[in-house]
Amino acid sequence: MRVTRALFVTVAVTAAAIQGAPSVALDARIPVAPVPFRAGGKINLTYEIHFSNPSETGPAISLSRIEILDSDTGKTLGDYTDKDLAAHLKPLRPASKHPDPLQLESGKRSVAFLWFAFDPASSVPAHLRHRVTASTGASGTQVLECCAAQVAAEMPLVVGPPLRGGNWLAANGPSNSSDEHRRVVQLLHGEAYLAQRYAIDWLRFDDRDKLFTGKGSANKDFFGYGAEALAVADAIVVSVKDGIPENKPESIAVPISLDTIAGNCVYLDLGGQRYAAYAHLQPGSLRVKPGDKVTKGQVLALVGNSGNSDAPHLHFQITDAPKILESEGFPYVIDSFDQIGHAQDFHFHADPAPHKVVRELPLDGVVLRFP
Repeated sequence: MRVTRALFVTVAVTAAAIQGAPSVALDARIPVAPVPFRAGGKINLTYEIHFSNPSETGPAISLSRIEILDSDTGKTLGDYTDKDLAAHLKPLRPASKHPDPLQLESGKRSVAFLWFAFDPASSVPAHLRHRVTASTGASGTQVLECCAAQVAAEMPLVVGPPLRGGNWLAANGPSNSSDEHRRVVQLLHGEAYLAQRYAIDWLRFDDRDKLFTGKGSANKDFFGYGAEALAVADAIVVSVKDGIPENKPESIAVPISLDTIAGNCVYLDLGGQRYAAYAHLQPGSLRVKPGDKVTKGQVLALVGNSGNSDAPHLHFQITDAPKILESEGFPYVIDSFDQIGHAQDFHFHADPAPHKVVRELPLDGVVLRFP
């Protein structure tokens, strides 16, 4: 959503003790089964485990290890302990400023963000299982078996580019460490959602490693401002929002709420309960209305700086509902693009050998050119 700062169908099993009693009362849930997708030349699996302490008054639960295994072969895919485990965990709505993600106090939840890349594709597991080492003052340390999960058999949607030309940066793109999209779980109306699991903020470089001209004090200074946002597939426009005033760079024009966070936006129904969201568009630039049938490559609107945005860019995501936050993000792949470089701290570094990429999801920091 914002460029410089950002955003469970439940497989639920209460963890059962493998050894020892009484059992640690840990609740563990995988909200969305992982869907394999190609990115970075490999097949990737991305998912989360929500760990909760359901007790209202009982002792805190301490997590010290998570093992992820291929259920069919017994192969260990991941084994995280102590500081490494803490780096994969994030407390959900913590009460303190500096919470320990390994400590689950009564009624608290912590989310483990997991990501695995496989090469070749034949090594992708069909079923996953997990072992968790946890303890309380009352029960001591126990190894718990939890969260048997089936890897989704579906293939991600193949879509066209949401923009044309270059040099587009996949800012805050898919990455297991991104606090802007990947790790932003939203609690809304009693449910937890991760709509931005695979979201990308598209910004544009010029040919000299710049995102804007001058001081970047006006929207028109940004090279991506006014670019045409394109339909990624033949689709039906399910909803739009227009008329939200644009922000100035680093300044918000309207109070941010669920109604304004996406700014001016367009949602496309791609079929199969998949929806494409285009956010932060220019007011008055929308060229479609609800019910319109659009074709792949058709211009929908112009890139702007509205809603929860501090610089002109296009926020794009695909979810299971036409809502920017109250939905679950699903992977997709773009039919083709030319990967021309990478960016770090918003500085462009050209690849020595630019190359064409077919049917992959661009990862965080990739700079590319669309047809």
